[in-house]
Amino acid sequence: VSYSMNFGDSFISPALYCKVRKNAINPITFISEEGYFQTTPFNPGNIFEYGFQFSGTIKVFKSIMVNPFFKTFVTQTRVNETGKDLNLTSRKEAGVETGLSAIASLKHDFTVSFQFQFNSPKIDLQNRYYSDPLWFLSLEKSVGKNLKLGVTSAIPLTKTFTYHGNKIESEQLKAYSEGRLELPAVPLFFKIRYQFNSGKRDSRRNQSREDIIEMPEKGFN
Repeated sequence: VSYSMNFGDSFISPALYCKVRKNAINPITFISEEGYFQTTPFNPGNIFEYGFQFSGTIKVFKSIMVNPFFKTFVTQTRVNETGKDLNLTSRKEAGVETGLSAIASLKHDFTVSFQFQFNSPKIDLQNRYYSDPLWFLSLEKSVGKNLKLGVTSAIPLTKTFTYHGNKIESEQLKAYSEGRLELPAVPLFFKIRYQFNSGKRDSRRNQSREDIIEMPEKGFN
């Protein structure tokens, strides 16, 4: 259930939500009879998630566009007989997800953009997944009508970045795994974009193009 509120060229939309996964397909790790770690998908129970989220688009000083996102939620699992046979237990945990993107148009055809994302650890019927905060800072320069040059820095001054982690903690099994990136002090990515059109032009079509912010209708959805 969401409600949209418009003001000028901006809008915000708070919402309440609930997601239910019955007999969820979930990868379960266990120790086989041969003593090896084995991961197999099962249907060990149900997963419920409910919470509050907020999103929107806010225009500042005509040249800055900000898109915030925030979600707080509770994840609850309920194991069935299959889950009990796999030594799983029901559990409950709260979490948050946040994000922010912003873009600013500067003089001389320069554009600066910023993106940020943070997710707290999230559980399923056995695992707890996590990752480090992630942010990007970009600068672009338009050259003529078709060419754009840009440079992006991702999580500067961070030597290592965990893009995927998983922990399993139970009475029968404790394990964790991580995927990491080793980064330079200031990682840089350079990009070049060239856009062009080809084909026959119809002189009967002489329309101007205008960028329009897609705004939801006011009220409940």
